[in-house]
Amino acid sequence: MRRAVLIAAALLTSCGAPTPGEEAMAELSVSMRAEADMVRRGVDLPLIFDGRCTDDCSGHRAGYLWALDHPGVDTIDCDPARQGRSFAEGCAKGVVSASLQ
Repeated sequence: MRRAVLIAAALLTSCGAPTPGEEAMAELSVSMRAEADMVRRGVDLPLIFDGRCTDDCSGHRAGYLWALDHPGVDTIDCDPARQGRSFAEGCAKGVVSASLQ
């Protein structure tokens, strides 16, 4: 009987309102989708890439968009030795963004 009560309580808890952690992840996901949209449009790129860009941020932007366009890639695929530093930095940020969307 006690086991049935525990299972029922667990089911009721899981069907209720989102936990604070789930709410935070949902907010972060919305934020990352907005960031991805800004990168696609080329808006505020130096701000998004923490001022690491030189010139027009094209390398960072290319890496970020590549990561978004290739679901399932990991940061190991963003190797700076193969792609260049700015592409790799943008790619790594894109991998994080893609994982939260």
